[in-house]
Amino acid sequence: GDVLNSKDLETDYIINYLTPRIKYGRFDLVKSDIEQYRQLASTAEGFAQLQAEGKALATDTPQAYLNRINGLETMANNVLSLSQSLNLRYGSQVDENKKPIYTPDVINKMIYSASKIADYDVRIPLVNTNLISHSIDTLNILQSIRETGKPSIEARDEALKQINALDTIQDTKNDLKSELQDVITLSLRRKQFIEEYNEIKRNPLNYQEREIDDEP
Repeated sequence: GDVLNSKDLETDYIINYLTPRIKYGRFDLVKSDIEQYRQLASTAEGFAQLQAEGKALATDTPQAYLNRINGLETMANNVLSLSQSLNLRYGSQVDENKKPIYTPDVINKMIYSASKIADYDVRIPLVNTNLISHSIDTLNILQSIRETGKPSIEARDEALKQINALDTIQDTKNDLKSELQDVITLSLRRKQFIEEYNEIKRNPLNYQEREIDDEP
């Protein structure tokens, strides 16, 4: 649970770091930062500097840090692609007064929701890997969340029954139960952001940031 939430916060931080730079045409700064971090991580002195500056965790290894940098690069490219496609598709739509329907702040909200969905699309299969390797059936749980927005109690109970029946130590069973809960939680959050994205798309005026007129 703590790891799940910390990864969510990390994703939020990355999206908030990327969005303004992409919006103002400074994706080159993002690429420059990534390349600088990558070069520093390639030497012991550089990696120590990253740790001293708080850019790498004290418990990090250079490879673990590089894996995160690669993930940052992938997300950066995804956010850039989303920004370009959403602005192209919706940015030119105007109302009868020639005012934009999908204002920059509305499109930013769509980018955020779509980026969160993409992040969950990567993380859910990773968390699910160990469950699948132990032949725990999560398919019906995930399907019920996609179709109804909530996990099937019967499917969840069946998965727990399969875990309890495993011929292994209790610690392994506890880890699997925790991973099962994380898969459910991530899938529910993914569903929530899909609904949020669709709601913004249907009713963009509700998501425009209101300008407050100065009092005369």
